[in-house]
Amino acid sequence: MYERIMFLELLLVCHVLGDFVLQSDRIEADKESVVGAYFKHILLYALPFLGCYLLSYIGFRTAELIFSILSCVFVHALIDLTKIKVAGRIEERHGEDDSGRRETWLFAVDQGLHLATLISVVVLSQPGPMDMPKIAERTVPFVLYLLCLAKPANIVFPKLFPGLHEEEENTSGKLIGTLERLMVGLLILLSQYTAIGLAMIAQSVARYARTDRNPGAVEYYIMETLYNVLCPLALYFIVFRIPAFIAA
Repeated sequence: MYERIMFLELLLVCHVLGDFVLQSDRIEADKESVVGAYFKHILLYALPFLGCYLLSYIGFRTAELIFSILSCVFVHALIDLTKIKVAGRIEERHGEDDSGRRETWLFAVDQGLHLATLISVVVLSQPGPMDMPKIAERTVPFVLYLLCLAKPANIVFPKLFPGLHEEEENTSGKLIGTLERLMVGLLILLSQYTAIGLAMIAQSVARYARTDRNPGAVEYYIMETLYNVLCPLALYFIVFRIPAFIAA
């Protein structure tokens, strides 16, 4: 069971790198209408999995590892193509009304299918004993945790709350949110829960000054602050506690 959990974490790191970190906003916007952008995304998505293949010492026979990686990339390409087709049909039928809510559901179903694909590959595979150094084994979940707190968490926030919008333009908002979540995540890893409360108080005081100039942004800042605390907590249990409970 430990080997399967480790393999799933490796695949999740590859997925986050390929589907979020390496996918720019321009590629994400163009891949629905430009064929070249779609194939560029698939190629970029395959790069982290290629790196996983190069680290084939993780305990797999080479042929089995190649089949697992190709399955992940092929099914990902199929799911993305299906999502593009479905989104186009929905837009033709309903127009752009309530597009935020539809995008939320499409995103949730899309990522749910990707996750189900990775889990299926792990279940159907037969990993052997891990030959990775102990430091590498311990690093994988931390890398996954910190990666998810960055760009993926930025993308998920507007999907969860499509009706919330910051009233004034703020190009540094995503960076500030990312730094907040990383700070909270690191404090959770260090078990410094009191420091999390103090940090959030400081953030609330700083944001209160901004709401005086822009009262309409109060709800947005409250939800963003709560999200930047709850997201690292939820991911901590998903990445560290649940796998440890299953492997025990």
